[in-house]
Amino acid sequence: MVVQKERKLPLILESLEAMDIRLPNGHSIQPTILADLTKWRVGFSGERKLEYFLSFFQDKEFHIFHDLKISVGSKTFQIDTLIVSACVMIIIEVKNWSGTVLFDGEFEQVIRSLNGFDEGMRNPISQVLLQEIQLKEWMEQNKFPSIPIIPLVVFSNPKTIIKTTRFNSNISKRVLHGYNVPIKIQKLLTAYTTEHFSKTNIRKITKLLLKSHVEKVQDTLSGYNVKKSELVRGIHCPSCKLIGMIRKNHYWTCPNCLFKSPDAHIFSVRHYALLISQTFTVAEIAQFLNVSRYAAYRIIKQLNLPNEKSNTKATTYFYEVSEG
Repeated sequence: MVVQKERKLPLILESLEAMDIRLPNGHSIQPTILADLTKWRVGFSGERKLEYFLSFFQDKEFHIFHDLKISVGSKTFQIDTLIVSACVMIIIEVKNWSGTVLFDGEFEQVIRSLNGFDEGMRNPISQVLLQEIQLKEWMEQNKFPSIPIIPLVVFSNPKTIIKTTRFNSNISKRVLHGYNVPIKIQKLLTAYTTEHFSKTNIRKITKLLLKSHVEKVQDTLSGYNVKKSELVRGIHCPSCKLIGMIRKNHYWTCPNCLFKSPDAHIFSVRHYALLISQTFTVAEIAQFLNVSRYAAYRIIKQLNLPNEKSNTKATTYFYEVSEG
């Protein structure tokens, strides 16, 4: 198994965490932010669980891409996990749902029952089938040979109860628990033995998938109708999350928990890039961090950021945000 692209903390999750830290206590949007944070954390945790089951495969001809975001035309689609071999490609959509999940074939809907309540959910089978269509289109555009693509839905929570109606007799072919992934993949590799990709094809598609992956910072503030001026300014403490660390003797010190750090400002600059803009001036960072312009300049110089100088305007610095 060769992991070509590792799974990293999604930018949307990191942005929501920054929002949670930067919003003043009692802000009206806080409950929504916390609810969305919980959903993203649960989803990310479920995706990470899948990696354990995939680790059983040691075949070096088995290439894995986690959290791929690629474009077809003007649209971008995301794949939780893509497995590429010479004989077959496997798309895995991961769900970390609790409770009982019913796949209703008659009405083409999914119902989750949890704590005595029923909730209609987006059908993950339809979701992964659409990803299959989009991946095929992407491959055709890039002139790759046709190859079988198997879409799967994996529930990472072992306690999730999966049910279906009599209209969905083939549900088990596409839906399974995480602990059954190694067995399922082994069966697929046994069933698909005709090589459609040469070693050259494998190298080419690996390189192109990585090159085509796009990381997009969403405008989280606008999405939640929050103004930049509403965010709390200052250096935030990585330990207790308080904003308002004080610089003393080459360290940032938290007045609340007394945690000390020489570089706590790095996280706060990243907050600016995630929530406001990936470009900024010394004055803008000074205002956001609640420090002097001299201190802001030293912080920016320490980060060694690319910049664009102008004879008439202040120097603009660039902080490129990537998934971490």
